[in-house]
Amino acid sequence: MWPAMMPWPATLPPRASFCFKNNGVLPLQNPQRIAIIGRSAKEPHFQGGGSSHVNAIRVSIPFDEVSDVADTDQITYSAGYSADLALDQALIDEATLAAKDAEVACSTSPAHFKESEGYDRNDIDLTVQQVALIKAVSAVQPKTVVILNNGSAVQ
Repeated sequence: MWPAMMPWPATLPPRASFCFKNNGVLPLQNPQRIAIIGRSAKEPHFQGGGSSHVNAIRVSIPFDEVSDVADTDQITYSAGYSADLALDQALIDEATLAAKDAEVACSTSPAHFKESEGYDRNDIDLTVQQVALIKAVSAVQPKTVVILNNGSAVQ
């Protein structure tokens, strides 16, 4: 029965998402050079630990989803931040170069280790690396879309 229901979850994002601020960037108008920035674009965090662990029958990978629907093959990827709390300026620099060369940059966050059902968060902040990344990318690319996929509030 579940596979028959698979189209149903795909209809939720447009109805469950909202935009805080849009200066005419969205919806995207057929950009030819897209920079996808953020580790979670290829390694999405879709569940916590403990009782929230599930064996998903399908996980949408944001980078792959954009690649499938974009009318271009000029899509670049930059991790942007490390898999831990380390501040890595080289990752920010790489992402900034990709954003500068693109028509639009999409930055994804938060880091998977910041939230889980298995423990409480110490704060509601994005990591220092992620904040620095968003600031650097948006400074060189005015058409930056920040995508937050999180289970709680962030600041």
